[in-house]
Amino acid sequence: MKRLFLTVVLLGIMFVSASLQSAYAQSGNLSITVSQTASRVLLSNGLISFQIEKSTGHVVNLERFGHRDILDASKRLVMYFDANGHGSKMPRRGYWGMGGALCRVVRQSSQLVEVACTEPASAEFPFTTSVHYVIRRGEPCYYTFVTLRHAAQSPAGVIGQCRYVIKLRPSIFTSYFVTRTEQGTYLQVPGTDLQEVTNATYQFPDGSVRTKYNNSAYENNLHVYGVTGSRQGLWMITPSAESINGGPTKQDLTVHQDATIVLRMLQSGHFLDGSLTSIHAVGNWSKIYGPYCVFLNSGASPQVMWHAARREARAQVRQWPYAWMRNSLYVEERGSVTGVLRHSNGELATGAHVVLAAPHPDWQVQCKGYMFSATTNQQGRYTFRNVIPGDYSLYAYQGGTASQYERRNVRVIANSTTRMAPALWPALANGTRIWQIGVPDRSAAEFRHGHDRRQFGLWNLYPIDFPHDVNYVIGKSRPNKDWNYCQVVAQRPDGSWHRPVWKITFILRRRIQGTALLALGIAGASQAHGLNVALNGHPLALVSLPHTDPCIYRDAVTGGMYRLKLVRFSGALLRKGWNTISLSLALRRMAASPYKPLAMPRGGVMYDFVRLMSLPGKWHGSAQVQTMR
Repeated sequence: MKRLFLTVVLLGIMFVSASLQSAYAQSGNLSITVSQTASRVLLSNGLISFQIEKSTGHVVNLERFGHRDILDASKRLVMYFDANGHGSKMPRRGYWGMGGALCRVVRQSSQLVEVACTEPASAEFPFTTSVHYVIRRGEPCYYTFVTLRHAAQSPAGVIGQCRYVIKLRPSIFTSYFVTRTEQGTYLQVPGTDLQEVTNATYQFPDGSVRTKYNNSAYENNLHVYGVTGSRQGLWMITPSAESINGGPTKQDLTVHQDATIVLRMLQSGHFLDGSLTSIHAVGNWSKIYGPYCVFLNSGASPQVMWHAARREARAQVRQWPYAWMRNSLYVEERGSVTGVLRHSNGELATGAHVVLAAPHPDWQVQCKGYMFSATTNQQGRYTFRNVIPGDYSLYAYQGGTASQYERRNVRVIANSTTRMAPALWPALANGTRIWQIGVPDRSAAEFRHGHDRRQFGLWNLYPIDFPHDVNYVIGKSRPNKDWNYCQVVAQRPDGSWHRPVWKITFILRRRIQGTALLALGIAGASQAHGLNVALNGHPLALVSLPHTDPCIYRDAVTGGMYRLKLVRFSGALLRKGWNTISLSLALRRMAASPYKPLAMPRGGVMYDFVRLMSLPGKWHGSAQVQTMR
């Protein structure tokens, strides 16, 4: 009976697969149609159909293979672009949405139709905004891209974030897929009032806490994610992340965990300092986001549809840049960059992440232009393809390497390959390592709870796991057990807020005559003004952390905005024998408050690594703190 059951299931999968192949084969005979009413534009290619509201550019109906509309009709807005931005007459933060757009067909042939919905700049939102939709013959998907333009004569404008939002029927879509490991099902609790713990974070009747932030993912090679039901799937496919701000270490929202919502964040400050990542436009500025592919499929199971979506994403990546794309902001003719990275000791830099971006500011917070990333192979070679022509700086970081490589004046020419001359990656410092905790990789993953899934309130385990704070003994303690993923101010059961002091204890066999260097890799810092560093009970330095990111309270267990801090001091301050370095958060004193099991943290730091070194040369003066880019 079991064998018979498996045979029936396999035959069913084969039948569905054959049906899909037949549908794709017949789609060559299906034509694209476009029609208009007084308020809507209707598009169809025989595989999918959707309707666009003319005044807003919103999609208000989306169907596949003649099935019913899959958008959540209970919501006022279901598929749309909006921006958290403002101009001179909207000084406070708020979401701007199109309300006076002009939608028109800008391109039409037997192979595709393109509709553009454009709204001119205003004092409230001084950016000319255009949302485009493209439907192509024989493809069960549509493409969308957004252009933003700020003119020289327009008043100054700010964009904190902008996004494309899709809200779907919860009765149809019951599972979500973000990565191979980030997958799950929605809790269906109709008619139940959920307890809102904090922004977009809810506690469900079974005690679980779900939030849109828990399905955040790193943008690096994040080409597809989406939702499925028993027979239908909808997927957001990103063939290129060149227009997404923040580079390969940027984390962002994908699919809500608490509601059937799929997002394509175009610009945001999530998991970074929003004050640094906002677009401040003065004078001429323009940018194109996308195109992105919204892919609809069906299959025998959610996993079947997930694998089909991944195959489609790989196909879309191979087609980039799209030959069919036409827009004045979209660059078709591009160039390449290639080179080899070696460390100063001659070793090849294998598996390093390489970034092409503007020379300033820090590439993590760049948002006005375009960025490209690659990875070095076993020979230390990196190759960037399909790069928009222009002048860039080249940056690199690598697991196990504390310093960042940087090279300026990289010129990319259309239809040409820029071959970089050999260069050596300088070490962090020319000295001797005394000890190190963790691995420099811009992540806290190797520490306690660092590999746990994003869980709201994970920081509240700290007082339980470390009732006497972290006391790390070099040569005895283990990073994955004795060093927490975050040094956090969490609430204790008595209602008090404990400011933790972490201690690193170690033995020196002989005294250091020259300079000592304490390197602190900061993987993220939430609401912490700085770190107090003490040596053997005496204050040594205050490491300033002026920018905060929400990495800890948005459940990022591996990091947020990366910073490298170097504390140089006289080696004579270290004793022969036992020494202790203490790290404490520079925060104001906090009064006790009623205990909440899901209380938000009051500040914290996530470490990437901590390293102590001895450097040659005599030291004069007091300790100095340096911020490395």
